[in-house]
Amino acid sequence: MGILVTPRTQAVAESDTAAVPAARRVLLVDRQPLFLAAVSSLLSMPPLSAVTQIATRSDEAVAAASARSVDLVVCDILAEPLDGHAVVRALADLRPGVPVILLGDVAEITAALPLMLEGAAGLFTKDVAPADLLAGVEIVLDGHQVLGTNLLPVVLASGVASASPTVMTAAGRLSPAEREVLTMVGRGRSIAEIASVRQISQKTVRNHMASIYRKLDLKNRVEAMLFATRTGLVGERGDSAQVAWADVPSEPGADVPNGGAIPIASHDDGWDDP
Repeated sequence: MGILVTPRTQAVAESDTAAVPAARRVLLVDRQPLFLAAVSSLLSMPPLSAVTQIATRSDEAVAAASARSVDLVVCDILAEPLDGHAVVRALADLRPGVPVILLGDVAEITAALPLMLEGAAGLFTKDVAPADLLAGVEIVLDGHQVLGTNLLPVVLASGVASASPTVMTAAGRLSPAEREVLTMVGRGRSIAEIASVRQISQKTVRNHMASIYRKLDLKNRVEAMLFATRTGLVGERGDSAQVAWADVPSEPGADVPNGGAIPIASHDDGWDDP
């Protein structure tokens, strides 16, 4: 299945001066004890060897994460009495340094896509391959965002009809070249592919991306993809490049687990955004 990765910014990476703890503490929240036991067993095994805690009530999980050291919360999006949306927002207020991965079915996760812009660290469907979930957890613990690649079609198809007049006005600020670049970004194209199709240098593509981010007040490639879908750009004239599900790492020496991810880069990380 693979994963989509949004690398952390360079500033965040450079701020990590503390040593990585020997065992990460992961709090699991789900209504089903059997599912909790299965995920706990997966994360407790090498190579992660996490110390896991489980909770069937999300209010108790939020209280626990607020009161003690927790490195990550993995939460059922239909958790009770607080659903996954409420858990993300509560922890953003109480413990902003604690990332949250949400799990659910495709319809539930589709509704949660905006949470990637509000601070959710990852979204996966519950049929995710164990290896991909484990890889996603490790990446989130390193400070990145992740999205199951089976959700990419959902991202590309979501929210086209919901573009507000403000959003459409912002899109009108783009030059024709910037509009085409953003369209291709919305389809998951890499910088190399965009450069090849447009017959321009990769540096020029990055310059276009810098201008797009500035004009539209976007922070990273996830936001650019969502903007492109909301404004209907992904439905415009197609391009000739093929989607590369395994692309180059976002940072020199970086390792993308399983080779099955598109690095969706934040700014200034040396891969595809300025």
